[in-house]
Amino acid sequence: MRTVVRASFLAWSALISLLSVAAAQTPPPPRFGHTLTNVGGTVYLFGGTSASAPAAPGRSTPCGDLLNDLWAYTDRDRDWTKIEPSGLLPPARHSHAAVAHDDLLYIIGGYGASGALDDIWSYDPLSNEWTQGTWTSGTWVAPKRYEHTAVSLGGFVYTYGGRTSGGSLTSTGYRYDPATSDGGQWTAGTGPMSRRGCASAAVENAIYVFGGFGGLNDLDYQYRNDVWRYLPGGGGWALVENVGPGPDGRANAGYEGIGARFFIVGGEGAGGTTFGDVWAFNTQSGRTGWTEWGTLSSPRTRTAVAPLGSRALAFGGWNGQTFLGDTELFRTSAAYPGDFSGDGTEDIAVFRLSDGLWSVRNVTRFYFGSSADAPAPRDYDGDRTSDAAVFRGSTGLCSVRNVTRCYFGGAVDVFVTGDYDGDGKSDVAIFRPSTGLWSVRDLTRFYFGSSGDNPAPADYRGRGMVDPAIFRPSTGLWSVRDLTRYYFGGSGDAFVPGDYDGDGTSDIGIWRTASGLWSIRDLTRAYLGSSGDWPRPGDYDGDGREETGIFRPSTGMWSVRDLTRFYFGSSADIPVGRSRR
Repeated sequence: MRTVVRASFLAWSALISLLSVAAAQTPPPPRFGHTLTNVGGTVYLFGGTSASAPAAPGRSTPCGDLLNDLWAYTDRDRDWTKIEPSGLLPPARHSHAAVAHDDLLYIIGGYGASGALDDIWSYDPLSNEWTQGTWTSGTWVAPKRYEHTAVSLGGFVYTYGGRTSGGSLTSTGYRYDPATSDGGQWTAGTGPMSRRGCASAAVENAIYVFGGFGGLNDLDYQYRNDVWRYLPGGGGWALVENVGPGPDGRANAGYEGIGARFFIVGGEGAGGTTFGDVWAFNTQSGRTGWTEWGTLSSPRTRTAVAPLGSRALAFGGWNGQTFLGDTELFRTSAAYPGDFSGDGTEDIAVFRLSDGLWSVRNVTRFYFGSSADAPAPRDYDGDRTSDAAVFRGSTGLCSVRNVTRCYFGGAVDVFVTGDYDGDGKSDVAIFRPSTGLWSVRDLTRFYFGSSGDNPAPADYRGRGMVDPAIFRPSTGLWSVRDLTRYYFGGSGDAFVPGDYDGDGTSDIGIWRTASGLWSIRDLTRAYLGSSGDWPRPGDYDGDGREETGIFRPSTGMWSVRDLTRFYFGSSADIPVGRSRR
């Protein structure tokens, strides 16, 4: 029988919301130099090294017993499963690159038993088979590379940097077309200097490269913390100006692009330093820069990370003395509105209008606000924990407990706070129904919607940031700015968007007050609650999916479908979090 346990908070710092961690019956062996890649919602672990052995050219850390095993981790099982492919297997290796492309897992190069490799293999989860690919382009010869990086973008697989077969650093990049097997060197112009162990990610229509160890020549080699952007199709390379502090120079960090950000996890730096921090780089125009996301339970280098819905999964690494084999899950966006404890789940919480009492079940209680205020909890300071906040429409006061206060908006406005710029912090924002004005403090303002519309901002693109959206009850229209529009629901329905399937994007949903019907577009429908209840969806069990739930003021009952029910609060209370009524 499989067992799922909740990990100790010690596994990640308070900045990171640690979620459920698999206690696999037979987990993957400890290792480093492996890869994690999400293909079709399943994270695949391939290769690496797991025991001490002579070092590769130019390396001081062991390269160990080489591995070519394949493991899968799914959100549904929350456990590792060893995959036994049929047919040929790729040679064992470490320090290779891996990408997902057209529902296949590709691995490229690496360091094997005979040295640096120049091969490319694809794994098809449907047939459970590996296929060795070829690089074809006239007389061009595929390069042998390890400690390089790769991304998939626009129908091609791009590799960059790394070490050559002799251990030298390189600044060349190569492009591979999986459809034709055609390969060749980029024509990219002036870009990053030669380096190995850099991180890369494809975010929207660009390739980002961070750090690594390298320079112009042997005398200039050092651990770097620069960020470069490459735009295919003639855009070329550009050095990205960073806003604010950032990570120390490093190489061999775990890395992944998730939404509008890319993340780096751990790595190694000057003087033998092994890092234990996690950073997120926001690629959005005007807010480009780093956010320190948290720290690991222990420093590590040559680890791997992959997206898994609204979270990221990390596995293994090398801490300078020991091979690691731990599995961690952490959120990659701001905290849930009702996560007051920072554990990655929604807490049961109420706000009492009569005296401003906030009460969070099994966590805390305090007084903040008054009967003139609307509760607006969100993560305003980026610590992955929801902050108590109120909006006072009569004066436009927005007050965030122990964080800040400001005046923005007024009595005619609806408070629509959220992370609109992808920096991991909620922004103060209002929607003015009379004119359709959206105004996000210190960021932007625009018109979208009209009188009679309900603002329904959520992350509909899966970018880790909020998209402005409206729900028009009179017609059932949902309209997401610059994305899509369709009809779903109607008059008498409460709008309850949320990530109900754990894929990292918000789903359109309605709750029908007259009948208790929950209907999630293209997913499911069920009945829970009745007239007089507050709909209160949320991720109550930490599985990355939101559950349907209600609060019944007349009795103080909370009911979460297929999970739990209990009593907390009274008719004088308002449920806080993602409540809609």
